[in-house]
Amino acid sequence: MKKLKTLDDIQSEYKQYEVDFIFPDKDKDIPVYLDVYLMYETDDKIWNEVQAMMFWYFNDLLEKYKNKKINTAKLLEFLHFPEAQELGFGHCVKGTEGSGTAGKRALLLKETIFDNPDIKKVGLKALAELVIQIEGFGPDLISDMTAGFALDNLIKYTKEQVETYDLKTITVPLPRGFDFNSKEWKPRLKVNLPYFNNGEYRLLVPRHIVRKMPILSTDEFYKGFLKYILQHEEISRINSFGSIGKEPKVLIKDIEEKLLRQFKVKGVISAARKLSEERPKLINKYVDNPHKFENKRRPRKPKINWDKYIKEIENIIPGSEMSAEYSQMLMKIFQALYGDNLLRGKIETRSFGDTYRYDVNFLNASKTNFFKVIEKTKIIVASLIIEAKNFDKTKVGNKEFNQALGYTLKDRREFIFLIQRKDISNNDIKRSQQHYLRHGVIIFPLSDKDLIDMIELRKESDKNFDSILEERLQSILNV
Repeated sequence: MKKLKTLDDIQSEYKQYEVDFIFPDKDKDIPVYLDVYLMYETDDKIWNEVQAMMFWYFNDLLEKYKNKKINTAKLLEFLHFPEAQELGFGHCVKGTEGSGTAGKRALLLKETIFDNPDIKKVGLKALAELVIQIEGFGPDLISDMTAGFALDNLIKYTKEQVETYDLKTITVPLPRGFDFNSKEWKPRLKVNLPYFNNGEYRLLVPRHIVRKMPILSTDEFYKGFLKYILQHEEISRINSFGSIGKEPKVLIKDIEEKLLRQFKVKGVISAARKLSEERPKLINKYVDNPHKFENKRRPRKPKINWDKYIKEIENIIPGSEMSAEYSQMLMKIFQALYGDNLLRGKIETRSFGDTYRYDVNFLNASKTNFFKVIEKTKIIVASLIIEAKNFDKTKVGNKEFNQALGYTLKDRREFIFLIQRKDISNNDIKRSQQHYLRHGVIIFPLSDKDLIDMIELRKESDKNFDSILEERLQSILNV
């Protein structure tokens, strides 16, 4: 029988970059927020629908309020977004919401959105503009709004992670979440959530839909976009005077000083808000491409002890007794190698029709050259299946390749990693070629040695570390 774990156990056993969800904290708030724009961008469709439902909800409310189908009291009730304390994000854990906090935020939403004459005319196309321009649309409000709509999907996601990591759970009620079917707000009376040793429970949230500052916020509009636009404009202005030689140097601190002098406000974020009111088209450009200047920013990359993984590979004894440990190790290694490009990693999940159990599988958003070559063949790589064979004396043969084929849907061109302890042989390549020719499926043989080679390359760069697999891929495709 498996030993169940608390969230304390998981955080001592794993590093943050080895799991899909963001590590919660039992004692204090984590300064991150749910980001509705990242939900819109992600390859994981369950979060796309949250963003779409939020947009529908506010437009529907706007239409009803405009046509007097609901009164002010009812509108404020629909705009009540309490703090999502079960997430432990922002500034809500162990805090008191404060009398009237949610009520004040509802009033802010009413005044800035529903009483805005421009929005009444065109709907919520200008919502991004408001979020950036209106003081009070802070990240807490946006995150709590998003959490209310995402609740059922967060519960489903948490259940997946509980099963993957064998987490202990406690049954608790959650006061309020949006029901997509009835389109009503309802309590969830019995939800099983993982918890810490001190009893604090948490909904788990995938890392790729949270940010330290939401994209649709004044802070991020300035730090990730506006300051670079203003810097470029200043360089162009100086060049227009016919300066000769190398490009003039314009520092960001000079841009900020100029902004503060121009608007006579306290802080560059307030100045950015004022500028956006004068030049609203800048917000439209930002929303169209909020990642335009991402290459100018230096995101912190986790310091990963890659040699630790090599030792783990070497220390796991081949044989059935450690097959579960081998699968767990592979999930950790692939998560560390590909980072946020592999989503919702799971162990021993049931296949379509409940016929098989996948050892490891991910949603795959990776765009390395290796996967680009596969996509050109019309092979589906949106789901990455890993079949782990921790064999000792037994060789991987036709039986294992046929078993891997059974994990695919009929007439569906898919990709599977078949991973074994021994080096890949010519017979492994031939079997893979045969399955590709007969069934249009790539069952890609991979060994411990291949993993170690990928890890060695990943030490140097996070770009195309899986390129060592391309030669084998070409030999499978060009039969």
